[in-house]
Amino acid sequence: MVRPGKFMISHTFLDVEHSKPYYYYMGPNKTFNGIRCYIRCHKRKESKWECHLYLLEPPLSLLGLKIEFKIQAKNGVETVGTTDIRIQDISRIYFGDDPKYFVDGNLTIECHVEPYETNDRIMKPQTTIENKTEIGLHNQKSQLTNEEKELQTAISLSKKEFEEAMAKEQQNPKQQQKKKENLSCNICLLEYGEEGDRTPRVLDCGHTLCLGCCKQIVQLNQIQCPFCRVVTQLTGRAIYNLPKNYLALSL
Repeated sequence: MVRPGKFMISHTFLDVEHSKPYYYYMGPNKTFNGIRCYIRCHKRKESKWECHLYLLEPPLSLLGLKIEFKIQAKNGVETVGTTDIRIQDISRIYFGDDPKYFVDGNLTIECHVEPYETNDRIMKPQTTIENKTEIGLHNQKSQLTNEEKELQTAISLSKKEFEEAMAKEQQNPKQQQKKKENLSCNICLLEYGEEGDRTPRVLDCGHTLCLGCCKQIVQLNQIQCPFCRVVTQLTGRAIYNLPKNYLALSL
């Protein structure tokens, strides 16, 4: 497996200083070393913002990401948060609604990304191990941690078993990611439900949001899709009349 190199993605969100809570802003999709992603942010409440680096096509599951979020503030570039995640997850940080972060009303966010290799979803431990047999079993000089025990198990597998496990590991995350996206709202990331604000509702453009998020972003009897920006008019109908996505509920 070839590990992607470091990269930086940035975007300037225009005229967002006085944004209303839960009005979502998204940058363009960009691809770096096979990792397709975009930056998304919104004001969570009057004193706090939330920012995501959203991965559209995650690479192999045996990669993780270290991400440093920076803002081009009035007094220079400032780090506002860091994350260390598995590649399948969505990275998010929070920062205060400080006027210094907005230059002429605009917000410029940088994500400095460093991919790293993991071993069966566990980072490789920096521990000295003595090889005692030809079949790959190892003894250690000190008490084993849980991560090191899992590493020993992987080493003790036969070549065929290891290749089969690797092939299965590379397929499952894609299936799990697709199922997760179908079962959860891509805005609040909460699972859909049969009743109330958790019900999945279909906008005129075809995208699906939970009813709770629809309530948060509706303005002047219309909803602008946070994904494609197509407007759904609610004139003559209530927000509760948006059709349910029964396919998402049946999965």
